[in-house]
Amino acid sequence: MQNQVKRNRDTRYKNIKKRLHKTKPEIIYRKLKNVILSWFVFETAFKLVFAFVLTSLSIIGINKLDPNPRTDKKLPDNLGFLESPLFERVEAISILFALGFFIANIDTQQKRSNYEAWQVINSAQGKGGNGGRIRALEDLNKDEESLAGLIANNADLTGVQLEWADLARARLENTILNYSNLSNANLIKANLKDAELNNAKLIETELDGADLSGAQLIKANLSKAKLVWVKLIGANLREAKFCGADLSDTDLSGAKLVNADFSDAILCRAKLSIGETIINNTDFRNADLSGTELSEFTLNGLNFSDAKFIGAVLKEVKLIRANLSGANLSGADLTKANLSDANLSDADLNKTKFKGAKNLLPQQVQKAKNWENANYDDSLSISLGLLPEDEENSESS
Repeated sequence: MQNQVKRNRDTRYKNIKKRLHKTKPEIIYRKLKNVILSWFVFETAFKLVFAFVLTSLSIIGINKLDPNPRTDKKLPDNLGFLESPLFERVEAISILFALGFFIANIDTQQKRSNYEAWQVINSAQGKGGNGGRIRALEDLNKDEESLAGLIANNADLTGVQLEWADLARARLENTILNYSNLSNANLIKANLKDAELNNAKLIETELDGADLSGAQLIKANLSKAKLVWVKLIGANLREAKFCGADLSDTDLSGAKLVNADFSDAILCRAKLSIGETIINNTDFRNADLSGTELSEFTLNGLNFSDAKFIGAVLKEVKLIRANLSGANLSGADLTKANLSDANLSDADLNKTKFKGAKNLLPQQVQKAKNWENANYDDSLSISLGLLPEDEENSESS
């Protein structure tokens, strides 16, 4: 008897010793495993209950809508059980239960699908071509998955449809995005250096702080896009549309603005380098160019009707046959500017500087508003019936 008690006691001690000698990682692992298992059981049970409830409600609805479902010919006696109410209920329950269970598992299926899509994208990093990324990216975007920080340098994503996508800080350097749709997408601080975006749609896209240096944007549509503090250095903007876009403080040095449309756009304090930036046949109707430096630029024949040049620097600029009707030139500096045949009808010339202006005639000036408050050469002041500036100062003193 004593031996039996001793053996039982030794066994208990051994079990206690085993438990005490379990390492901390083992305990954590076991607890974590139990938590995951419990959650899996709970989730599965919840889905089954949900499926059952959905099935029951569906059966009730079917019974109310169709109380006598079997109206066809009678089956043979050996198959008569197929017409029994019990079999009808079993058949309906089986179909609807499967449907309910499928609906309950949609979330899990979606997560698995998203995981596989990310695998495709990540495995193609650093490689050229498509690599299945277009379909993967579009699927993720449809599921409203964030694509922020995406890395797809040198990829060919021609025609990708990513409207409303979150692509903040995406790295798309040298990526081909021709004919793509990125309208309303978030591309804040994205790297799009040397990217190809010809014929792309970027309507109302947010590109603040993005780098588009050397990018090809031929015939791209960036209407109402936000491009504040964006680098467009050396970018090709031929026939691109920037209608209503905000390009405040944007660097357009060396960019090609040939046949581009900047109507209603905001270009306040935009940077354009003389001798590098090419501006030709560009539309600036109702654009805001306040504070912009355009000295020595050739802007012949351009449409600046209703544009704002408040405080802009336009020294020695060529505006031959330019349309400045309705433009606000208040405080603008047009010293030594060439305004031959320029249209100044209804333009606001309040405190505008025309010192040394070339080919500026009284009849041009008098079609404008507040022309009496502008600063002219003495000869032009006399032609306009105004006192020369020196005499005006002496009278006021």
